[in-house]
Amino acid sequence: TLRPGMVLPDGAVVVSVGPADPNAAAAPPDEAPQPPTDSEISPPDEELPPAEILPPESSPTDEPPPIPTPDVE
Repeated sequence: TLRPGMVLPDGAVVVSVGPADPNAAAAPPDEAPQPPTDSEISPPDEELPPAEILPPESSPTDEPPPIPTPDVE
């Protein structure tokens, strides 16, 4: 039985366990390539956080208010 946090012989770590089905075994192999990719994503990962902070600052929901202004006239 696969459990979250378990390390498979392939070196893959079980992050999330869905249904207790034989198909679940197919998920671990898919996560195996994740560890190596994580190291490659590490450098660009530093550029991702700032990108995510920009959208919230844009506050697209705050831009609509100015549009109704002409409607008030």
